[in-house]
Amino acid sequence: MRIATCDDEREYCDQVEFFVTRLGEELQMKLQCDKYTSGADLLKNNFQKYKIIFLDIDMKSENGLEIAEKIRESNSKIEIIFLTALIQYAVDGYKVRAYRFLVKPMEYDDFVFQVKGLFLRLGQLEKNNLLVKREGQDYMVKIEDLLYIEVLNHDLTYHCTKNDITAPGIMRKVEIHLKEHYFVRIHNSFIVNMKFIARAQSQRLTLTDGTELPLARSKKDTFRRAYLDFWGDELG
Repeated sequence: MRIATCDDEREYCDQVEFFVTRLGEELQMKLQCDKYTSGADLLKNNFQKYKIIFLDIDMKSENGLEIAEKIRESNSKIEIIFLTALIQYAVDGYKVRAYRFLVKPMEYDDFVFQVKGLFLRLGQLEKNNLLVKREGQDYMVKIEDLLYIEVLNHDLTYHCTKNDITAPGIMRKVEIHLKEHYFVRIHNSFIVNMKFIARAQSQRLTLTDGTELPLARSKKDTFRRAYLDFWGDELG
């Protein structure tokens, strides 16, 4: 999960980074915290990639509320957490749908109390969904609705129960992410969700929606082991 902290006082940037890293280790979450000492730098560095932004309200040459408004103009989903020594800004902060206010100076226990639930919620969403980028837009693919993935040239097509989406991607990276969700590579061009397999034959699989997919000779042993593990877990 990508996180940013923006404060013109470097010590607070360093402190947030330390707190985020420590909490990530305690929650066993992979977190990356990027640091910015000005709102202008944050805005010009593709801030759309961040799930959470810690933002100082009262910077010497910038107004954090104005930076937050610019973030909100193009992204309504990023969680903004304000850092402030002046709690009277709270009313204005909620106009940009701030998640929390953290009062300086910060203590780690209070930091955890304020943000732990948010980290866990976003981490679970990230774990159960695939973030797909197409033409500069982010799309969420629900893993539980994903039947199979097909690669053609440099594009991946995510075939879901209700609709399909095609976007640039790397099959190997997606395969690693989906391994714990009982997806298996059955062919150089296909990864399939085992819960949607209706019938398995020597050279092909039939899915619950009637789709037939090839089962490559080189993938048969891997498929058999994965499928037996799946049914073993399903049966308890």
